[in-house]
Amino acid sequence: MKITTSGRAYAKDIFDLFSTLMISLPIENHKIFIKSYPNSFTAEDAIANLGGLQFIQANHDADPNDPTRIITRVVTTQFSLSRDMAKNLCQTFMDARLFECATDPGKKEFQNKGIYQVTGKGAHIVEKFVHRNSLSVEETRHITANATPRILFLERAENEDAVVLNQMTVDAIFKRFAGLKPNVMVRSSDSPGSASPLSPGRDRTQTSVDRCKGIEVKDQHHNYAIYKHTFYGKAAAEWLLDYTTVISRDEATRIAQEMVSVRYIEQVGDENKNGPAAFKTGNSSLYHFTEAGRAVLGWESLIRSRGSSVNTDWMD
Repeated sequence: MKITTSGRAYAKDIFDLFSTLMISLPIENHKIFIKSYPNSFTAEDAIANLGGLQFIQANHDADPNDPTRIITRVVTTQFSLSRDMAKNLCQTFMDARLFECATDPGKKEFQNKGIYQVTGKGAHIVEKFVHRNSLSVEETRHITANATPRILFLERAENEDAVVLNQMTVDAIFKRFAGLKPNVMVRSSDSPGSASPLSPGRDRTQTSVDRCKGIEVKDQHHNYAIYKHTFYGKAAAEWLLDYTTVISRDEATRIAQEMVSVRYIEQVGDENKNGPAAFKTGNSSLYHFTEAGRAVLGWESLIRSRGSSVNTDWMD
């Protein structure tokens, strides 16, 4: 397993270890009081299995004697992690948004006791692992049933495993982040055309929006103006964690910072500042797409038909 100079495992190994662990665990129904949590596992089982985990990797290479043939080499490595190391690795899986606390999805810290469920992103990673290693699809279907259909796999540098963020990559991430068209959030309490506040962060129970299509956005009032298609910094970081292969909030923030640096997005109220500001992941940091960002997305005709990004004619 490759390790960076900072002591972190490479992203591919993190994903493979996670997938191997999930396949080894008893994923089943767990019940707390009267509520059931299907396809879940306990923290104790995860820690115990990491104490003696068989890590399987299949490498597919062309036969040097016959380029039309593919040779598959299966390498099995036995891991024996201490309890503390196992807990730290589980925290890494949570930081990468591969599994989450079943009873409280917003909880960020891995606990010794608790019930956990694989996220849509985690299920997608397991699904890829199963196909790549020619494992039984049927035996893992209960794990991959809720797999997110589209995860953006990010290119990483070979030496330190950092996400490559050249202009082409930033543009590709930005287009996936924003979507083909504004992914407008709709609440049951909203009336058509209203510009009520957009809730910071993830709100799975009150929104009717497919986040796979892009960051959820909504029109917002700010200083006697309406900003169209806004989102909070926290929601942006959450989206990047859920729908790309970033493995930490720091990586998600770095990507969002690049979007700010190339002036594709900006914080509401910062329009007249010299130079891009630091990206903020707070609950109250409101962002919108700039004119340059909308041009990259091809939203210009859509925006012109519905009004500009900032409507200063509105008065409270």
